Amino acid sequence: MTKTSKIIIISLSAIVLIGIAILMYFIFGGGSQAKLVSVEAKTSDITEKTSLNGQVKASQGVDLSFESQGKIVANYVKVGNKIYAGQSLVAIDSSILRSQLKQAEAQLDILSVNTVESKTNSSLQVAYQNSLNGAQKSVGTAKDILLNITDIQNTHFQTQSTQNIPLFNAKEKAIMSLLGQSTLSLVTSEDLGALNGGAFGLVQTAIQNPTQANIDTALSATKNSLQDVSDMVTAMPITDVVTPAERIAISAARTSINAEIITTSANIESMQNLKVNNSATVSTAGAQVEAAQANVDAIKTQISKTVITALFDGQVD
Repeated sequence: MTKTSKIIIISLSAIVLIGIAILMYFIFGGGSQAKLVSVEAKTSDITEKTSLNGQVKASQGVDLSFESQGKIVANYVKVGNKIYAGQSLVAIDSSILRSQLKQAEAQLDILSVNTVESKTNSSLQVAYQNSLNGAQKSVGTAKDILLNITDIQNTHFQTQSTQNIPLFNAKEKAIMSLLGQSTLSLVTSEDLGALNGGAFGLVQTAIQNPTQANIDTALSATKNSLQDVSDMVTAMPITDVVTPAERIAISAARTSINAEIITTSANIESMQNLKVNNSATVSTAGAQVEAAQANVDAIKTQISKTVITALFDGQVD
């Protein structure tokens, strides 16, 4: 490299350095300070508007239809109408269902359990009254027989011999169950006639206060006392001392008391059977009422489905 070239390069480098120095002066110097600007940071919504092309759809929707076919008789809304939850929209003919509902409700009224119970209780009450009337007759008959046997006994069998002991024992038991007294095997018929306890007294109590419990108690006591009187008649010795008329009276007493036993037993059994039958009748009626009520409810449900209602707020499309 020549001496002249070195001088040119050095000159150019000096010029470049001078230019850079001048530029730096204007940027950072120039006799004035740089100004700083501060801005307070705040939170705020940033709104961005976007324009798009497309189709707007509802966030929820439902297609409604009837469960069965029918003639539309009412249309409460039109396309575009605003609707609210529970609002009626359209209805089909329900006249046939309403006619069926009327018949079902009439059938339900007929099958009232209260009505059935009233009828069964009425029939049972009649049976109780008839049985009580029969018991009144039975204890009266038994008392008459007891008095007649007492007269025959006092005439022929007053001694407590081996032959007479069964009669004494049976008579004492009969007096106790029928009239409510004991140790009176040798009293007169007049004395016995004044007694009114035992089954005889229970029947009188039931007549004065004819509750089912009182009648049940009276009937049970009557049946037992009739059997005791029958045993007493059977224990009567039939010996030569007994007159033909007395023999006839004893035989008639045996027939009569046995007939009363049969009648009283039949009355008791009849009432027991009637109670069972009445209970079954009421239970059956209850089941029928439940079935009839279910039928009414089912028809009402069908009628409710003849009207379509809005499931939520919205608009008819």
